[in-house]
Amino acid sequence: MPQSAEEIYELTRARTDVPDLGFVEWPAFPWVADGSRIVAKELDPPTDVDRVRDGEGGRDCWRCDHPDEGVVWSNERWVLSADREGRGGLLALWLQTREHMDFGDMDEDLAGEWGRLVHRLHNAMLALPNAGRVHLGKWGDGSAHLHTLAMVRPARLPQVIGSFAVEWDDILPPVPEEVWQREVDEVVAVMANAEAWG
Repeated sequence: MPQSAEEIYELTRARTDVPDLGFVEWPAFPWVADGSRIVAKELDPPTDVDRVRDGEGGRDCWRCDHPDEGVVWSNERWVLSADREGRGGLLALWLQTREHMDFGDMDEDLAGEWGRLVHRLHNAMLALPNAGRVHLGKWGDGSAHLHTLAMVRPARLPQVIGSFAVEWDDILPPVPEEVWQREVDEVVAVMANAEAWG
């Protein structure tokens, strides 16, 4: 059974390592320390061109170069991957096309299939014990290869909500490997069950 809010809280209190807060140094991170306060950064001026993502403009595509890495479920058109390393206390899975394309490149049939898969993935993750909500994200600024994030956040941890759940995932200590694997296995069982696709 996935961890309860109490178990996550106790794991966090017992933590002895320092969480990696490297994301606060990202240019896109909108806040900066100013003495004892946190203030909004000033917005940088516009650039001449937009950022070139991985998988476009001659840049390598990580998923195309590593088609099976981290994959926990797949079919002929889709892969579902889990990245255990560097993850915090929340289960995060990535639904991606096998073929290199961006979101707008899908035809109507593939887009409909994407919608049905995201729906199943959402419901499979929400059915996990102690799940509070499932957040879905499609940002697309890092890679031109279509990818949808599905992240389950635990119930009853009032700070770990909304868009801040992504940052909390970087801060919370990782759940034990066997708990994480059980969560992944439960979701994969639903995705693999052809009868559940009705």
